Amino acid sequence: MPFTPCELVVGTYDGKLYGFLLSKDDEDEYSLQSTFVVDDSSQAIRSLSFTTNGLLTATSNDCMIRIYNLRRHKHVAVLDKHTSSVRCSASLVSKSSDGSEEYVITGGDDKMLFLWRVRDWEPMLTLRRHRHPISSVAVHPSNFCASSLDKDGLVIWDLTTGNSTARITTDHPCFHHEWNKQDLLIVHPSGIQVLTVGDSPTKAVWTIPGIGHKVSSATFGIWPYKAKGDDYTIPVILVGDENGILRVFQRDGDQLNVIAKFEIGDGDPELGKDSRRLKFIKDCKACHYVIGFSSGDLVLLEATDLQDIEICKRFHVPGRPTAMELYMGQLDKQYLAEESSK
Repeated sequence: MPFTPCELVVGTYDGKLYGFLLSKDDEDEYSLQSTFVVDDSSQAIRSLSFTTNGLLTATSNDCMIRIYNLRRHKHVAVLDKHTSSVRCSASLVSKSSDGSEEYVITGGDDKMLFLWRVRDWEPMLTLRRHRHPISSVAVHPSNFCASSLDKDGLVIWDLTTGNSTARITTDHPCFHHEWNKQDLLIVHPSGIQVLTVGDSPTKAVWTIPGIGHKVSSATFGIWPYKAKGDDYTIPVILVGDENGILRVFQRDGDQLNVIAKFEIGDGDPELGKDSRRLKFIKDCKACHYVIGFSSGDLVLLEATDLQDIEICKRFHVPGRPTAMELYMGQLDKQYLAEESSK
């Protein structure tokens, strides 16, 4: 399948940011160029997110939110309303008859969420309902509501009013969640849950139990399927575990069934068993995924058939990765030419 060039940014435990351009060269080989290294924080990077025009939001344990211009690789702003570690961030675009406005939402150990207006980086809303540190925040595809997660459960927010509209209790302390239309994926070390959220707030639940090793990452995606001469893709959930194994699940009625399983993580003997942990799964579109491990090893892979993958590129990031994000926006030709010439 075709591969769209994208920018990959990795944050580390020692506070550094590493930028890479993933693309294909003139000979149709996968290419990787280092684009920048930033060392602005003395403490661990906790989350990364991008606005639609390529502004990077980096949150960290030092209570600060740092904004960078991806095109110029320059620092833009520092936001300092949080009073403790800022664990998570996400961006959204609000559209109305007056035009569109872009925002970034952040959450942290101070149990608060802030909604920042990108135009001037003013905090427009402060959201309080959590009793525990906020581990994850996600924006609904409508961009009118968001959700945030702590160890007791999930809170859904109406961003037009700043009010919480629902709270969903989870059976386990969870560390990640994300939306795909009305489906909400919630990830915890013992497994995953998929909620279909509607007016009531929960209409259906699909759950997988423990899978032999602790779950360390998961995301929605698509996977190729070939049958009777027809090639098409199916919606799936990719789940990574602490032992470097990637499993692909497909929903079948009220079940989530494993349709593929791959052992990808080799680990680093000097770093021990923990280095095999499959910590990040990022969708590059067109059945391409970037997989990140605790060791700092990164893998770009392409799903080529139901039971087959191709490892397109392996590379390594110094330090211990703590956050990873892809910018899938339009990369202008001048930018690509400049980076390719380095």
